[in-house]
Amino acid sequence: MTSAQTGDAARSFARLSTTLSEGKETHQAVFAASARNGRDAFTGLAVGMIVASLVMVTGCIWGLNRRLAEYR
Repeated sequence: MTSAQTGDAARSFARLSTTLSEGKETHQAVFAASARNGRDAFTGLAVGMIVASLVMVTGCIWGLNRRLAEYR
């Protein structure tokens, strides 16, 4: 592809294009690393929620059994 620009304008545009490409690649790498870190932060969330739910169900059953025992 040929450019209509010549001389200093062509060199300046080439420098700008290179700088923008490098910046884009750098920011994409930072974003990808941050996304991986964010995903990894939630790794144990599902297991933690299951355990918390089981503890809550156990507590509810224990509490209900005590209240029902008062009525017997």
